[in-house]
Amino acid sequence: MVRFTKKYRTFMGGVILYLFLIPAAAFYIRTHPDSVGVIPFALLPVLPIVLTLSTLIRYPDRFARNQRRPLLNAGAFAFLCTLFLTLALGILEILEMPPLPWILIPFFMVIFWSLGMFLAHLRASD
Repeated sequence: MVRFTKKYRTFMGGVILYLFLIPAAAFYIRTHPDSVGVIPFALLPVLPIVLTLSTLIRYPDRFARNQRRPLLNAGAFAFLCTLFLTLALGILEILEMPPLPWILIPFFMVIFWSLGMFLAHLRASD
């Protein structure tokens, strides 16, 4: 049985919570645009990001070398994928495509980071 460390549970808990809160917040904001709770719901997805970033800031010294490298590779992968996605969307907007809401860019970055971690894990297991 795999035992997950506290830092891993905190990091992945923040990522999973973010993936659930973004659509929920977007749905609430679209269905209740004039409500008093729009501002708290708009800021709600920031909390898991703070949790995830605090894990990354607190624990890198404690990561073993074999844990640091996949994290850095996944971060570089996520950054480049997000950069190319943003560039492609910008070009498509010039060609009269309706703009994508910018709140989805961090959502895509988390998806790309998770994909990068998965690919780094696959590469390490070979």
